[in-house]
Order: sequence, then structure tokens, then C-alpha cells
Amino acid sequence: MSTKKLSYALLLATLTLAGCGGGNTTSNTSTGYFVDSPVINADYDCIADNNYNKTTGADGSFNCIDMSNVRFRIGNLTLGEIHTLPSDTYVFPQDLIGVARDTGINNAKVIAMAQLLQSLDSDGNPENGITIAKETKIAIAETKTTFNPADLTVYQDSTSAFHKPTCTQAKKHLEQTYQKIHHDSHSHDTDHNSHDTTHDTDHNSHDTTHDTDHNSHDTTHDTDHNSHDTTHDTDHNSHNTTHDTDHNSHDTTHDTDHNSHNTTHDTDHNSHNHDTNYKQ
Repeated sequence: MSTKKLSYALLLATLTLAGCGGGNTTSNTSTGYFVDSPVINADYDCIADNNYNKTTGADGSFNCIDMSNVRFRIGNLTLGEIHTLPSDTYVFPQDLIGVARDTGINNAKVIAMAQLLQSLDSDGNPENGITIAKETKIAIAETKTTFNPADLTVYQDSTSAFHKPTCTQAKKHLEQTYQKIHHDSHSHDTDHNSHDTTHDTDHNSHDTTHDTDHNSHDTTHDTDHNSHDTTHDTDHNSHNTTHDTDHNSHDTTHDTDHNSHNTTHDTDHNSHNHDTNYKQ
């Protein structure tokens, strides 16, 4: 095959892949986290994206392009939906039930969902994450399709759950998770604000230093200018003093010469008179 034909074939293949969606299509995907502890291998559907049967990651993460309608499931059992991703990106049972996170911690539906999730954990220890096994999802598929707190024992019995936390235990665990995430989010905001404050302080310090240097320059300039003016005035006064001294010296010399002339004239006049008187 000639080089020209090979290049054409490669170009055609590239265009074909691009037409089939062969590029990176996840650049605008948003990520959230399903938590009691991180809920791992739970099912979810990105309904707004028309993308179904996805599972949460090892950190409880889920990804959709459009978060306006996301449904969470355990097999065929629907737990609830969100219609916007919370600002902290976490989804709690409170969010699926539709109550406030802080006061909703006492809601009977919220506590029942926390009991279910914790009882379905494959190792019975929700402290290290809640992992939903494939077998559990298959077993629970035979139950009703929408979560109902009244059917909690039915869900647990169908999955042969060996860890069944009480209401108090489930609530305590969920509350600890909420407090930890809330605290971490608050600490992040504090660190961010502290960074902004430090930046502003450094900026203001720079401006102050700049103004100080500028004022110092102006002061030095004014001092040099005043020093120049003082020197100029001193030289001018010195010139005037010297001029006055020379003028006075001239006047004194003139007066002295004038007086000397008068004295000589008087002496000569007196001497003439004396000679005249002597001759008489």
C-alpha cells in the first residue's frame, strides 16, 4: 500500500472512531459519595444521562454528567433519589429520605435505612466501610422494590444478615460519620480562609513596605532639596556679606583717605599760619 493510501486509511479510521464516541467523554462528569460509612458496590442510575446499572466505587463514589436525577439501589430495592448534588458532594440516608442532615438523624426512616445498610455489610463491620456483596443484591431482589422501614426485618432475613444493629447503634454510627465529614469540611473551609487572610496580609505588608519606601524616597528628596536651598541661601548670604564687607572696607578706606587728606590740609594750613606769624 502506498504512503498516500495508508495515510488516508488512518485518517478514515480516526474519523470513524470519533463518530462512534471514541474520544474522552468524561471531562464534564461530576462525582459524589454515597455514605453511612462509604457504601461500596451499591447500585445507582444516572437517569438524566440515560445511563443505568452503575455501581459505587471503593470510596462510595458515583459519577454522572447530570446530577439532576440520580437513583440509588441495592439490587432491585430502590433506596431513594437525589435531584441535585449536595455542595459537599456527600449523599447521606437523610438526603435520600429528604430531611435535614442534623435534625433528620432522629428520623425513623433515616435510622431504619442506616440499620439496613449496616446489616448488609459483607464483613459485619461498618467502621471499615459498608460493602454490598453480589449475593446480597441477588437475594434482596426478591423483596419489594421501594424501601419501606416497616419491611426492615424482611430485607435482613432475605439476605441472611448476621449483623443486625439496633436503632441506637445504627444512629450512633451514622451520627459519627456525619460529624466527621462535617468537621473535615469545616476544617477545609477554615484552611482556605486562613490562606486568603495570609495572602491579604502579605499583600498589605507589601503595599505598606512600598508606601514606606516611596515616602522615604520623597523625604530624602525633600531633604536634599532643602539642603540645596539652604546651601544656596548660605552661599548667597555669604556673597552678600562679602559684598557688604568689601563695600564697608571701601567706605572705611575712603573715609580714612579723606580724613588723612583733611588732616594734612589742616596741618599744612596751620604750618603756613605759623610761618606768617613768625615773620611778623
